[in-house]
Amino acid sequence: MKTTLIRAAFVGILALGATTAHAAEKAAAAKDDVSLKLTKGTMQAGGTVAFVIDFNAANGFSRALYSLNIAPEFGYFVIDNLELGARFQFVPTFGDTPFQGVLALDFGAKYHFKIAPRFAMYAGLLIGPGIEWVDGQGSTGRFDVELPVGVLFALNQHVALDLGFRFNLIQNFSPSSTRISIPIGYLGVQSYFEL
Repeated sequence: MKTTLIRAAFVGILALGATTAHAAEKAAAAKDDVSLKLTKGTMQAGGTVAFVIDFNAANGFSRALYSLNIAPEFGYFVIDNLELGARFQFVPTFGDTPFQGVLALDFGAKYHFKIAPRFAMYAGLLIGPGIEWVDGQGSTGRFDVELPVGVLFALNQHVALDLGFRFNLIQNFSPSSTRISIPIGYLGVQSYFEL
């Protein structure tokens, strides 16, 4: 009887130890899970900064302009991984030309793909109106079409670094011209939360 009780106690201690070890392992895995919440109902707020080289082929010649693109953005996940959003852009331009600037408001969608516990990729489409001005030459309306592609690196479940590439097609109205703008050195911070 005594041997049976010792064996039962030994088995009970082993089972308790295994259960405790499993619970500790599960808690450690949960602590290490820093996947972003990209599910329906999640809201996103953040912003980006990019250095832009703008090639303009209007009037039969090409030139390069250098810009700093500052763009706060907001979004809402309507279904898992699909975000609808809006972005405001302020883009001062400098170089060998008179000072120029852009104010624009874009709307669109981005689809997110989780590729690893801390990483997600996205691709999307943004479109919207804007105004562009050049010192001493007035302003013109414009319409932008942008294809954003990027990678999110989760710092925790709610904040991620945003590294990406943007391909912009810009249609100016007066004088009429079409340009391609490709930002480089693009970096942002995005936050994800529920209300």
